[in-house]
Amino acid sequence: METLEAIPLNPYDSKRQMHVGSQLEGPKKEKVVKCLQSYADIFAWMPADMLRISPKIISHQLNVHLEAQPIK
Repeated sequence: METLEAIPLNPYDSKRQMHVGSQLEGPKKEKVVKCLQSYADIFAWMPADMLRISPKIISHQLNVHLEAQPIK
């Protein structure tokens, strides 16, 4: 499995980063990194960043039988 390399999208916020494959090199990597950095302001980092999107789209439910007993 290929390892991933963290790419910071904002030098002032280390939490906001993307990951690219470590085998991506040279001009292709530079082009991908520049593209990601140029669009960093449109990525949704948390649900609150996705204004006007219904919670039905961004939430999930576990399909569990109501009669099932929890097991530790």
